[in-house]
Amino acid sequence: MKHAMISRVLGAAALGVLATTTVPALATAGETQDQAAAATRLLMPSLDSARGMELFVQKGCATCHSVNGVGGEDAAALDAHDMDRFMNPFDLAARMWSMATIMIPAQQDELGAQIEFTGDELGDIIAFLHDDAQQHQFTGDYVRKVRQRMQPGKPDGQGEEPAKGGQATGANGRLDG
Repeated sequence: MKHAMISRVLGAAALGVLATTTVPALATAGETQDQAAAATRLLMPSLDSARGMELFVQKGCATCHSVNGVGGEDAAALDAHDMDRFMNPFDLAARMWSMATIMIPAQQDELGAQIEFTGDELGDIIAFLHDDAQQHQFTGDYVRKVRQRMQPGKPDGQGEEPAKGGQATGANGRLDG
């Protein structure tokens, strides 16, 4: 494997989420959630696992990682059924940060650039990574359809500019490149 070290190191990098709506920071005793949010100025983003599934393809995550047996083989599989039932969503960001010295060169090699995320995008991807039911919809056909929509100049005129790190897929849903 091109990046076998990623697979060994990121084996535990997948994690899940408990919330699926925007919620204020947790309140302490005697505080309402609105008071806690006002004091900390922190809000949890809305988490959308269906959007996360699409972003997992668009951002290039599936170039190295697989879900439901579909995607790359150079890094750890990120199947929800293999994860702890409850997990801290911030652990993924922490693990990605600690792996930056390996992941960024791999992204540049495989995708031509470093993958960038907004907080909302990362939240959606985290939701997808912990949603077993949503992951069952992640197929080679789904990956090909997302990639086709990303191609500029698509005959039906619905093509979008490729996301940073976009790759084409082969017949088995694996990402060519």
